[in-house]
Amino acid sequence: MAIPMPQETTATRDFLFHEPDAGSPYWEQIWRVTIRTDARRRAEVLYMLLQELATAPDRAKEGYVILTPQGERFVLQSAGLIANLSILSQVVVDPPLKFDEWAMLAHRVGAEQMDALFDWAAAENGVLDYLIGKQREAAKKNGNGTT
Repeated sequence: MAIPMPQETTATRDFLFHEPDAGSPYWEQIWRVTIRTDARRRAEVLYMLLQELATAPDRAKEGYVILTPQGERFVLQSAGLIANLSILSQVVVDPPLKFDEWAMLAHRVGAEQMDALFDWAAAENGVLDYLIGKQREAAKKNGNGTT
């Protein structure tokens, strides 16, 4: 007997990205981003994301090197940024960018603009709620009742 796979669910939102440096030529683009919202319910996706989040601190300590097509090199040393970029590279359906490409966008537009995308993707796919629930369970087991 075959077990039916759940249908993939998605959410779409437009984000305005623009040049954050007042000294540079101004540009802006609207990006329509579509993500999978079923990450919490699909075991293979959820555990892949949890693995990515668990390894983010080690990757940050080592420094994750990004080489742009223009030959620019920058190093990611923030576990939070690496974790957020990992989530995007796993749950975004369109545009289909890889981790390094999301990192280049973040490097170009800055944290403030990317945070809106990160927050939306984490909330919509349910991984953040899952992790918060696990933290609460651990706190109760430890007897302190706080997170």
